[in-house]
Amino acid sequence: MRNPRDDRDLEAEKAPFRLTRPMIAGIIASIYFVVSTILAQSISIGGGNKIEFGQGLYTVVACDSYIGIQLTPTSATYSGTRADGVTAYSGQSRVKNIQFYGLDTIACAGKSLMIKLLPSGSVTPLNLFTDADSLAVSRALVSVNVSTSTPRSTALTIVNGIGLNIGRYDAYEYLTFTPTTGVYTLIFTYPLALMADVTAVTLESTTTA
Repeated sequence: MRNPRDDRDLEAEKAPFRLTRPMIAGIIASIYFVVSTILAQSISIGGGNKIEFGQGLYTVVACDSYIGIQLTPTSATYSGTRADGVTAYSGQSRVKNIQFYGLDTIACAGKSLMIKLLPSGSVTPLNLFTDADSLAVSRALVSVNVSTSTPRSTALTIVNGIGLNIGRYDAYEYLTFTPTTGVYTLIFTYPLALMADVTAVTLESTTTA
């Protein structure tokens, strides 16, 4: 005689596996905990819209989205004085380029993005490049076109050391855009920041005046 319990067990084996709401909530909570733990080890959050990360490929928040910032070095041919104002260096690399990965020009339309590089233990940014009239500039500033219909290739422009929008280039800094990767590259003709001095990057987003 067949046991009805055997039939119920067989049906249970055949039944498709379904995630219940409590199970889904538990999985999401577990993922959130893991991600939060990882992020907490690598970032420190400053005031306002400023977020600081360690050296390497920096990830920052602007316009409610994440932007990757990569610093590209020059050849190791520069000499000068380090951020402490005392220690001399020679045969070292400076920050030649700042690359922007994943910049959403629609979400950031009408915004200005200011990047600063900080040395260890200091809130005073490093000088980034030499501008006109030998002006040492300690921030990079780009502006996103207010029109969301502007092509990505031309949506980003440069604001120079004295606050003038110079378009995409002048003799001291210029922008390139790679369509296949969506990466913007801001290049300094006369770089100043020693790569070895950079320990944090800050990015601040503000509405373009």
